[in-house]
Amino acid sequence: MSNADNVTQEDAQECLNILRSGYGTVPPAYSAGGCILHRKSMMDSYAKMKLPGSSSRAEYYIHHLVLRSKGETTDALSQVSHLCHHPRCIIPEHIIKESPEVNRSRKPCRAVGLLTVTCECGTTFTVSPCKHTPPCILA
Repeated sequence: MSNADNVTQEDAQECLNILRSGYGTVPPAYSAGGCILHRKSMMDSYAKMKLPGSSSRAEYYIHHLVLRSKGETTDALSQVSHLCHHPRCIIPEHIIKESPEVNRSRKPCRAVGLLTVTCECGTTFTVSPCKHTPPCILA
């Protein structure tokens, strides 16, 4: 199982706390580029984990657990999306539920990133080409 809709919000929050602080064989998360990244699996971006203290063999995608920790669930018409484009980020504000079409449409924002522009007056500023609502989080 990968969808965490049947997981309680409290259990999902406990998983998130374990990922942040570390537990057993899971080292603590670390900050990178405005994100907090889990270390559950460095090889698998969309890693899974079991509920702490559960005898069940069920594992859940970490990004689904983060969404569930906010009290949200997915449905057949939605996906879990990282606004920051980082699949190992566990900041709840960076993770939302949206349609597969909108989720896929965010890919060019990551490729372009932030743009540095200098106007005729000599002032340089950074702009985001993202037109999404909510906007992509670009570093």
